[in-house]
Amino acid sequence: MEKNLFKNYEPPKLLFKDVMLLNIARSSPITWKDIKHIEFQDNDIFDIGYVEAWENGPDNSGGDQFEATITRQRYETPEEYQKRMDKIKDQRKRQEEMRYERYLELKNEFEGGKK
Repeated sequence: MEKNLFKNYEPPKLLFKDVMLLNIARSSPITWKDIKHIEFQDNDIFDIGYVEAWENGPDNSGGDQFEATITRQRYETPEEYQKRMDKIKDQRKRQEEMRYERYLELKNEFEGGKK
């Protein structure tokens, strides 16, 4: 049985990145003039809401708030991809070192106890 389930894991070749186009939280309503400068695309994601003061916690900090977030997904650039792959490679190397250190500790513990 394979003990390291992620040893042969291959990360996806390209990932989507979320780009925040707008993030507003304020007490007055959000209007067209707040968003008209954005050139919208079909895949843009809108998250719009209203939070009453009692939902902000026991001290009602901030009062009632209108909130709006608009995000767009795009593929990562080749540089972002390479950075992600380098990070995964470094993490795998560190995990292997940590497993080996643990192995040596256990080996010493169990072989040392048989003297």
